[in-house]
Amino acid sequence: MCETRPRTEPSGERPTRMRSLSRLGIFGYVVLAIPVTGTFAAISTLVPPFYAETLGVSLSSVGLIFFLLRFFDAVTDPAMGWLLDRRPFAREHKPWVAISLPLFLVSIVLLFRPVEAWVGLSYLMVAGFLAYAAYTIGLVTHQAWGAALAADAGELSRLMGYREIAVIVGILGVFAAPAIAESLGYVGLEAKVGAASGYLIACVLIFGPITLLAAPDDREATAGSPISFGEVRSFLVRRDFLWLSTANFATNFSTVSLSVITYFIAAYLFDAPDRYGLGMTIYFVAAFLGMPVWMGLARRIGDARTLLGAFGYVGLGVASIPFWTALAFESRYLVFMALLGLGFGGPPYLIRSLIGQYAQAHERDTGRSVRGSAYAVTTFFDKLGSGVAAGAVLPILEWLRFDPEGGGGEVGREALLLVATTAPVFGFLVAVTATYLAARNSESA
Repeated sequence: MCETRPRTEPSGERPTRMRSLSRLGIFGYVVLAIPVTGTFAAISTLVPPFYAETLGVSLSSVGLIFFLLRFFDAVTDPAMGWLLDRRPFAREHKPWVAISLPLFLVSIVLLFRPVEAWVGLSYLMVAGFLAYAAYTIGLVTHQAWGAALAADAGELSRLMGYREIAVIVGILGVFAAPAIAESLGYVGLEAKVGAASGYLIACVLIFGPITLLAAPDDREATAGSPISFGEVRSFLVRRDFLWLSTANFATNFSTVSLSVITYFIAAYLFDAPDRYGLGMTIYFVAAFLGMPVWMGLARRIGDARTLLGAFGYVGLGVASIPFWTALAFESRYLVFMALLGLGFGGPPYLIRSLIGQYAQAHERDTGRSVRGSAYAVTTFFDKLGSGVAAGAVLPILEWLRFDPEGGGGEVGREALLLVATTAPVFGFLVAVTATYLAARNSESA
């Protein structure tokens, strides 16, 4: 299988925008990923156990709220992409980032530092609505911005790789902050959530302004003009784009089906609840160290082949959970998390690079920019996969008699082990198949 590059490469090279970027400009662009993805990671991993164990909201109710928010995304994600492509502001990206930052701050406070007397399903729904609105605006804008800065496929792959490193730093902080809190004597899930939320608030206040000040956003540097719905649709129904979107959905389903129960895995499968924060920190340190490997492989064998390899590595790692839990040495949880973490950054960065390449090829062919719409659909499938995972995995665990407060004994442990392995592995098998079909359709187009 040859590398999946844009379908039409013009013989005369177009100047690449990234080469004209200063290091400060690149830094200014990528650091926005720290608060944007860090917030979503905290919601996915900390909100379910926090609201279930500390605030008394059932796991099935939390899962239902996440699932209902997907219907909201079905409207806001495409709308955000359409607005980006229509370009209502003098600057194409910075105004949207400025709108998202206060939404992030408000939603972080509401979700992670709630007034307990107010907590209920309606409260969680409103706070989740604000969080997902901020995430939609911030994420769609940020990804489309990257595709605007780098017009060459290789440069786009590297820029998305740098962005993914910032993503990992953002998520790493979400778990490092609770680990630091634990080392200072602040124990318990509520203390962990408080430390993570403080970290997120600081990231929004620091990195948001850096992006607004340092990242270039020259509208004249962006080719194309506002397009009609029909022209957007002609891109969105491309078979390679649809298959890659399917792979994106399956990837997020797998990742989140594991992340929403990671605390329970540490506590009841590895008997290491006190090492949860340290384990997640090690996981994302390993993810950070693994990124140069995936980026180097992508330069050598191409994004599509590297993506297939990344899926295989992570899928095998998840399938090995029973092996690791059967071992007797004390640090088995930390070793497992380190090995699994090495594969974390590969799939999301490579998918975004390929999506950007498809959008760039369309822009070269037609003179019309679909970057906003392309990444809006990508974001929708991100969150749809995440929402389906959270909405399905948690109720299934309850149905299988898993108790989040005590584990449910041996029956609950076996249920947790079954769900922790089968759900993510199934998702990765779907992702491998869809990625192969996306590459094949792109090659034959």
